[in-house]
Amino acid sequence: TLKHNSSTRKADLRTSRHRRQLSNGASARVVLYVSAAFGAARMFIGATSALYLVSKGVQPEHVFYLKAFQAGAMLVIQVPLGWISDRVSRRWPIAIAIILGALWLLLTAVSTSIPTLYVAELCNALSLALMAGALHAEFVDRSIAHHKDNNRNESDNLAQDISRLNNFEFRAMAVSAGLGGLIYGIAPTTTWLFASAACLVIFTSYV
Repeated sequence: TLKHNSSTRKADLRTSRHRRQLSNGASARVVLYVSAAFGAARMFIGATSALYLVSKGVQPEHVFYLKAFQAGAMLVIQVPLGWISDRVSRRWPIAIAIILGALWLLLTAVSTSIPTLYVAELCNALSLALMAGALHAEFVDRSIAHHKDNNRNESDNLAQDISRLNNFEFRAMAVSAGLGGLIYGIAPTTTWLFASAACLVIFTSYV
């Protein structure tokens, strides 16, 4: 009986924490726009990022080391950061991820040394890990809550919402990458600074 009561209390605490997160967060539509806008801001430099690093004097093999460092750091920190965001709040990890994304873009734009680029890639890894652990989970929770409040079939509508999110993200990122590639030919550094500024605009709109 004691074990059952303890399990019940833990379940109640999780439910209470989950409801608190939902009451303090944004709507599914806002999360969708934030996800698409942030992806588009990052992809503004996506088509030319390696070319830009090489143009700054970074050796091609060192570009690989930088990206390997970013991927390794993300692999290590993604699970613990996701665990923390699930138990505390997803709103602020998303906001911090946007700021770190802006910092990654800014540091890469102004860097004059390899160590600065590694710091930038660490910011990039933290940003991606925080987003991966929070944003889509937040969108799913918001979508389910919305359909439940409107007495709709949650699973069917959730599948439609996820499809809409993926399509919206893909189109926004594709258009952004194309525009960024065009502007890069005129002002390479400006593309990174513009993407960084766009992240700050997204942050202020979200918080």
